[in-house]
Amino acid sequence: MLCERCKKRNASVLYKQTINGVSEQVALCAECASEVSVGGFFDDGFNFFGNLFSAQKGKGVEEKVCDLCGSTFDDITREGKVGCARCYGIFGDRLRPMIERIHGNSRHVGRKPPQMRDKKQDELSALKKQLAAAIEKEDFESAAKLRDKIREMEA
Repeated sequence: MLCERCKKRNASVLYKQTINGVSEQVALCAECASEVSVGGFFDDGFNFFGNLFSAQKGKGVEEKVCDLCGSTFDDITREGKVGCARCYGIFGDRLRPMIERIHGNSRHVGRKPPQMRDKKQDELSALKKQLAAAIEKEDFESAAKLRDKIREMEA
């Protein structure tokens, strides 16, 4: 592959940049790569790919800010932490794909804290324990009543 800058030498360096899901890449030879970069960074920062940030800002894209904690989406991606609970609502459209990519799902499917547990489930589990105890004591009359009550609740 030829260098995309000089079009003379073989490309040996591939610069790749992704901004807001848009990937750009440039293949350069070693000479051109050393000319456009200083210490591993581009002389003109991210302007090397056509100044994507300023082009987006010029289109009227305004950065959202959480009205509770003051976080921006850039803050969240840089720190790797969401500022507060309200950020999930404000930045939800951009956070959801990231959360699904990391966790495989965007809905919680694990255990619930005690104050949020279903009372019916707690009652059902208590009845099952009573049934096991009744069977152990060989109190089959009580066990039959408990069994019927459990079946009724599960239906």
